[in-house]
Amino acid sequence: MQKQIKKSVFKTIGFLIIFSIISINLFTQTSVWADFADEAQENTLTQVRTYHSPSVVRIEFDIDSLPSYTKFIAENQEKIIINLLGVKNKSYVSELSFDDPVIESLIIADNDEMSQIEIFFRRNLYAYKISTLENPSRLVINIIKEYEERTEEQITPKIKYTSLKRLTARGRISAHILEISPDSGYVLRPVLGRGAVRGLEQLSSMSERVGALAMVNGSYFHTDGSTIGFLKMNGEVVSAPNLPRTALGIIKDAPDQGVIIGQPNYSGRIEFFNNRRFVISSVNRERGPNELILYNGWYDSSTRTNPHGIERTVMNGKVIAEGINNSHIPRGAVVLSGHGTAAQVLEELRIGDDVRIIETLGGRWDNADYAIGAGPMLVMNRNIFLTTEAERFGSDVAGGRAPRTAAGITADGTILLVVVDGRQAISMGMTLFELAEFMQELGAQDAMNFDGGGSSVMVIKDTIVNSPSGGQERRMGSAIALLPEN
Repeated sequence: MQKQIKKSVFKTIGFLIIFSIISINLFTQTSVWADFADEAQENTLTQVRTYHSPSVVRIEFDIDSLPSYTKFIAENQEKIIINLLGVKNKSYVSELSFDDPVIESLIIADNDEMSQIEIFFRRNLYAYKISTLENPSRLVINIIKEYEERTEEQITPKIKYTSLKRLTARGRISAHILEISPDSGYVLRPVLGRGAVRGLEQLSSMSERVGALAMVNGSYFHTDGSTIGFLKMNGEVVSAPNLPRTALGIIKDAPDQGVIIGQPNYSGRIEFFNNRRFVISSVNRERGPNELILYNGWYDSSTRTNPHGIERTVMNGKVIAEGINNSHIPRGAVVLSGHGTAAQVLEELRIGDDVRIIETLGGRWDNADYAIGAGPMLVMNRNIFLTTEAERFGSDVAGGRAPRTAAGITADGTILLVVVDGRQAISMGMTLFELAEFMQELGAQDAMNFDGGGSSVMVIKDTIVNSPSGGQERRMGSAIALLPEN
């Protein structure tokens, strides 16, 4: 019995010893396998290569095996961040600088979990594409410096709308182009906010009110809507700046029929008995010291002047009313309003006296039935011709990139109306020189700039097709409408 117990104990001890040995061997073997597995799972970035062309910057990362990765764009769009999960950087590259107008630098940082790649841009984010290649394993990033996408729509058989999205080394541009053939059956006409010089109205509202097929914004304007620039409506001068600036003119009748771009030079005077004459300073604007201002029905129902002057209402060449200030403007009449030396001249006129009003713009501009001005000139005779300094524009118009509106005429008489978005991620806008280049590219023989910034809007069939920089339409003083010819 005791022998059997001893034998069982020895068997049990032997079994435990054998089991322990096996377990130790298994544990050791498992540990070795785990080490091998860990070593096999380590993934390394071994080399970084870059390639440059005018349209693309290509960056290649050689990696032992294709990794999982995440990517995101910094909030200010100044960089792309790519996380290579489970990858160690052994390429000996931690930072690269680029002599390139698009990319500024590349930084690779390591931690226990991943390698992080940051690509910094010199301007807002450019288009890019990330892909992977095998044999050998590579992660490839293509930074696209140039592309162009055009969407065209025939609004009518003779009127085409083009939406253009372009990416260059300068940045992103979104432009909207209307091409109007000379035989389209439609004509350009200036439109005033609320139908008067002193009026503000959104472009979409103006378009709907006059039944326009399309419309873009027009002249610069004061806070009350008053036009800053030249304006002529149905043969009558509505606004005349002291300094000649570029305008677009429309002549209805042959042989001079067509659209012209240039600088009309307003000159006006009154003549009355005993060869008396006096120069008209301007039309439909606030009266200044010693000035003679002509007010007509386009301005408002009255002159809105102060009591420090003299006014005479004239119809059909005769004085029909006398006043001091804020005179009513009857339909078909004008009011001559003078201050200082001009007031002394007007004081000589009495009801019934003959007065001759003479206005001229010079050359073909006297034949223009309609005209709307802003400036500066962009293109003349197919050459870039900026008149920014000559027309005395300041930095509010000439400074930097901004949303822009322009009009041009090609050699065959096609009219171009252009709006360029700006001050947004989708489009940075253009300088005046870049706008001139763009109008030249579109084939403009002559071209000019109109009001820009938050005013730059294009409406087609009562729909806003561009992206106003303020996020919504602003009210404005004038516009250029495309209306049926008859």
